[in-house]
Amino acid sequence: MNLHAKGLVRHRFWGEYSASIALLFDTVEEKDIALTLLNQRKDFGVYYNACGGYSESRGWRDIKDGKGDAKRALFCDAADPVLAEIVEEFVTYGADRKKILSLARSIDHGEEFEIHIPYEDPSQQQLELEK
Repeated sequence: MNLHAKGLVRHRFWGEYSASIALLFDTVEEKDIALTLLNQRKDFGVYYNACGGYSESRGWRDIKDGKGDAKRALFCDAADPVLAEIVEEFVTYGADRKKILSLARSIDHGEEFEIHIPYEDPSQQQLELEK
């Protein structure tokens, strides 16, 4: 089974370059599973922000009381080197590397990309029967 999501990056060029990444999953259930899988990283980094201070990424998160499509979405803020690692992870999930951080659409947003996160649902695994 694969968890499918469409992604979009919002570039932030003020302060240290960082990006906000949004992933929209097909279902709320897929989003909930992906939240656990993507948050296995413990440190999402700290980056210099436009206000002259530092911001610490809180990792992947959802909007608890989101409405409509927001119920199926995950968000993460990151700067390098963590951002580069996330891009690499997305490439292993089938994303087009050039689209993720592209400026072709606009200076504010990358191009839409897709990922497919492999997942084995424990409830779907067969039990070995004793012989």
